[in-house]
Amino acid sequence: MNGEKMLTDEEALRNLLTDDCLQQLESQISGFNLFDVLKIARAEIRHSNVLAWLLDPKESHGLGDRFLKELMAWAAKERIADSEKAFRILLADYSDAAVYREWRNIDLLVVSESDPQKIVLCIENKVDSDDHDKQLPRYQSDVEGRYDDYDKIFLYLTPDGREPLEEETDAWECVSYKTIGEIIQRISISAPKDTKEFIEDYLEILRREIMENDQIAKICRKIYGDHRQALDLIFENRPDRLQNLSELLQRWAQEKDAGGEIFYDPKHSNKSYTRFRTKYMDDLMLPSSGISGWGTKHHYFYEIASYVDKGSGVLRYRMSLTFNSKELEAENREQIREIYFVLKKKPLPEKWEWKTVFSTKSESIPNGDVFEDLPEKEIRDALDKMLKEVLKKQAIIENHFKEKKSLIEG
Repeated sequence: MNGEKMLTDEEALRNLLTDDCLQQLESQISGFNLFDVLKIARAEIRHSNVLAWLLDPKESHGLGDRFLKELMAWAAKERIADSEKAFRILLADYSDAAVYREWRNIDLLVVSESDPQKIVLCIENKVDSDDHDKQLPRYQSDVEGRYDDYDKIFLYLTPDGREPLEEETDAWECVSYKTIGEIIQRISISAPKDTKEFIEDYLEILRREIMENDQIAKICRKIYGDHRQALDLIFENRPDRLQNLSELLQRWAQEKDAGGEIFYDPKHSNKSYTRFRTKYMDDLMLPSSGISGWGTKHHYFYEIASYVDKGSGVLRYRMSLTFNSKELEAENREQIREIYFVLKKKPLPEKWEWKTVFSTKSESIPNGDVFEDLPEKEIRDALDKMLKEVLKKQAIIENHFKEKKSLIEG
């Protein structure tokens, strides 16, 4: 070990417990926060209430329509291809905007009647859940029926800006809480003192509970670098229900690999993601000369994401097809563009880094003790069903490229 003294496990643990870095970490995640006290850090309804308050120009925050204008400007710049519509949205006066909560079950509906163009903004907010039961097409239909002659914007808000799971959601544009946080941060500079303090608490919760906090991540990396032996020992002996689920998912993938159905990639799988590829997709998208964001020459993976729903503590897992654009060659970029259009029925945005083009509905496992056996047969059956669903989507991709080749050769 480069001349360093080998520590006993007891010495390594003692060094960890006496390191000042732990106090630094505690200072980052402790202290008074209104949202912690109210136990609403990951409550969708409470986040929607905060956003409704900020979106309403007539509310007591003293910011007028600044948050609404900034959000609409972001949508016009990043998500609206129609330049005339984008200009109308950028030039609109939102001082008269009215904000509605749960109108026909829609999380947030903002309506502006100002001339020259009436505008409606519809936001569906998902923190620890997914869209379901065709709710997005239903909401869109309700809004279009009621606000026929308005310019309409539909935003699907999630922690990471992920795509909706269900189909027929072409009109819905994805926005992340990171983007929302950046907008709130910008407008808070000119906010009254009380509003600014409230916003600071809210942004802290977003960084800590919804988004990745870079400062916390930096401290954690330093602690791990200085005390790897002790932390590895703790992790090895920590009961973890999510780890149990991950091991089951990876056993399933290994068996499917042995049966020739998929190419399981254990090197790039971990507790949160079990990753695999398929022969067809490998043949379609040949390995690139560039290295993807996963550190491979492949720029796609089928992923089984496994995670704990922080709101309920329930274990969840789902299967998806995801692409990465880092060092992506032109031919593969064009293939991904076509795949996205075939499956999503809308153009792939010009700027993207990670893009999930299809995802199954998530399955859940009820709360249980960390030593309780997981319902292995039910999980395996669900995974088999997910794989069939994923391969049906892959068949659609395959048929598209077969038809394209036939037209070119014909």
